[in-house]
Order: sequence, then C-alpha cells, then structure tokens
Amino acid sequence: MDKINIKKLLPKIDKKRHKYETGFVVGVAGSAGMWGAAKLASLAAYRSGCGIVKIITENEIPSPFYELVNLVIDYNNLEEIIETCNKADSIFLGPGLGRDKKIEKFLIEMLPKLNKKTIIDADGLYHLANNHYTLLFRETILTPHKKEMLRLLKKDNLPDEELIIKTQKFSEEKKVMIVLKGYPTIIFHPAKEPLTIFGGDPGLARAGTGDVLTGMIASFSSQKMDLYNSAILAVCMHFKAAELASNKKTSYSMLATDVIKCLPEAFKFYLEMSSH
Repeated sequence: MDKINIKKLLPKIDKKRHKYETGFVVGVAGSAGMWGAAKLASLAAYRSGCGIVKIITENEIPSPFYELVNLVIDYNNLEEIIETCNKADSIFLGPGLGRDKKIEKFLIEMLPKLNKKTIIDADGLYHLANNHYTLLFRETILTPHKKEMLRLLKKDNLPDEELIIKTQKFSEEKKVMIVLKGYPTIIFHPAKEPLTIFGGDPGLARAGTGDVLTGMIASFSSQKMDLYNSAILAVCMHFKAAELASNKKTSYSMLATDVIKCLPEAFKFYLEMSSH
C-alpha cells in the first residue's frame, strides 16, 4: 500500500453534509470494569471522521467524553436495540461487552437480525466462537488477534502458514471478512487473496489498541466506503498513527490513547505526501 493509494481511499468530504450524512456509527460495547474499551473505540471512530457515535449499554457509562452519545437500554429490549442499530451506517460489537451467558444469548439473538455493515471484536468474537452456526450479515468483518482466531477455528495452536490457510477457508465458509491482527496484519475476503500489510510498532502490543482499530473500521465504513477498503485504510492509518506515537513516546511507553492522539497527524501525513 503506497501513499497515493491510501490518499485515494480516504472518504470524500462534502461541504454541505450534516452529522448523520458524515457517518452514523452505533456501538454495542462496554460493561462494568471495562468501559475504557467502549470509549476508546468510540473516540477512535470520531477521530477517523464519522459524524456521530451512539453507544448502547445496559448501565450508564461513567465520565463519558463530551461527544459520546450513550443510550442506556436493557438488553432484554432486543427489538429496540436492533431497530437502533439498523438505523446506523455501521455497527461495532464487542469491546468490553463482557462474557456472561446473558450477554451471549443477547448477542447471538441479535446478530442474524442486523442489516448494516458490522464489525465484531473482542468479547463479540468470544461469544461467536461458542456459536459457530450464527448467521451473519453479508457485510460483516471480524477483527481477531491470533489467539482469538485460533479459538474461532477451535484449535490450540497452528503454524503461521496453516493458520493463514484455515483463516481464508473460514472467511469463505462464513462469507465474512477477517482482519487478523498482528505483525504483519492480514486481511481476508471470501472472494479475494489474503492481503498482507506491514507497518505499525511493537507498542501496539498493548491493551486497547485493538479497540481503536475497531472504531476506525466502523468509522470509515460509515462514510460511504465499502467494508473491505475500510479495513485496509483503517489498518494502514492505525499503523501510521502507532509509528508516530512511538516516535513521541517510544514503544515502551505509548498507549492506545496515544495512537488516537496521533490520528490527525497520520491523516496529514498521507494528505501532504500525496500532493508532492
């Protein structure tokens, strides 16, 4: 992926747009003790250009940042949640959601009824691994790291080459896209060859950076971009922001929030490089 390609992938900006036309993202994320994951994904989505993010939770998010819209809805009100999700341009599910059986039942009942671009991460992947036959919307992307992918494949360990082969087969069978996080990150599509993207920084091996990537994919896909290109752009921008964060903080000290803080600089980097 060279700089000019990334520039071409960036969503177009319409001067006359309002916030819902800029991109409307709904997240189902966060729970007691794990609110940070929902906040990171939401803030990353905003920093990646979408117009509004609404997070559905059972309990109110403590100390939300100003722009975050928190919809407190009991998970038993499934139809209301599905209706809210399907009004969005994209949906992300899983960061900090929790792993108890009530969450699993709620999530597995909801997933087949979603009809918008959907990104499933973290605890969403945990529950999906327990329910392999769950039907997913045709525009769904899973964002596992290696251990989560092995769990989806019901394997304890695999050599890297075999993991790639089996992940591609999983993508084809489930008809979903997969972002296999790590160095390198590999993007799988049911009808394409796997795409390998190098970059980033060892500092990404830290809590919260995956939530940031999830929010970025949701944001780009809400901005009239197809899900596959949204994933490519998000991975490249995530890597660049991580490199910039590492330059400022070092790989030892950078945090997920530093990656978000460096997103504006990452956007500027590609916009300016492509114009020379």
